[in-house]
Amino acid sequence: GFLAQAESLLAKRKVRFVKAGMPGAGPGDYARFLQFYGERYRPSVVVVSVFVGNDFNDVQMGGIPGQFRVRDGVMIKATIDDDEVGKPPLWYRAKEKLKHSSLLVQELAQLWWRFEQAYVAPVDRTNPGLNAGDRWLWEYAKVHLKDLPPETRKAYDMTLVELDKISEWCRAHGAQLMLVVIPRSFQLYDWELQRWKAAYRLADTQLDLDQPQRILSEWAVAHHVPLLDLLQPFRAHAIENPDDRLYFYPNSHMSRTGHALTGRLLADSVSGLLNRRTRSGASPTP
Repeated sequence: GFLAQAESLLAKRKVRFVKAGMPGAGPGDYARFLQFYGERYRPSVVVVSVFVGNDFNDVQMGGIPGQFRVRDGVMIKATIDDDEVGKPPLWYRAKEKLKHSSLLVQELAQLWWRFEQAYVAPVDRTNPGLNAGDRWLWEYAKVHLKDLPPETRKAYDMTLVELDKISEWCRAHGAQLMLVVIPRSFQLYDWELQRWKAAYRLADTQLDLDQPQRILSEWAVAHHVPLLDLLQPFRAHAIENPDDRLYFYPNSHMSRTGHALTGRLLADSVSGLLNRRTRSGASPTP
């Protein structure tokens, strides 16, 4: 991932990254991690990444404990019971249940995913979640609405509170906090945005696409926290390299190219922070 990329680029400086990211985790989980385990590592720099696709919602839902259930040894995403957009159709729910209960089906799904990524152009791939009106995807999209629903505004507020806790921990332990903001792929690719708009019947007038980045940037400025906002460099890369995807599709995770670009940008930013700390007499080792 991008942390390993950044660590490799900073190898000559003997910088060690403690990679504490967890699947499904958000800023609330990171704040708890620092409270319980932060002191044993004595970091000089704490890098917190916020993915605008779901991290606000992760905090609102209570982080990992609030979002997942363990059934038969498998982590299962909690369901959403309201009918604002509607539940996925029966065939979609049956397919997901089958994937969770059969290793053979999981292997077949992986084989199809590899084939699709290698031989099918992103614009020609289907997105089963969007096609089914997946409720979780709708929750993640709400942070881009111009008129925020109360629950989404609460998600923003709760996330900023968790970032406050992380910032306070860093100040109390002499660490420099750095915030990395990871954009959504549909903030880069218009054809993908059009699919989201169609799936959830959204008009351009309802959207404030860059709102998450703006809110996080305002928080960073107010708290004197260095910010690495990947939105503009990612958009520039997408324009200059139209055939070079920074994300998988329909999977929303970054591709190898996305991780490599993020790793380079992060290494440059961390190096600058360490230089400033060295000049000020602080320890140069994260």
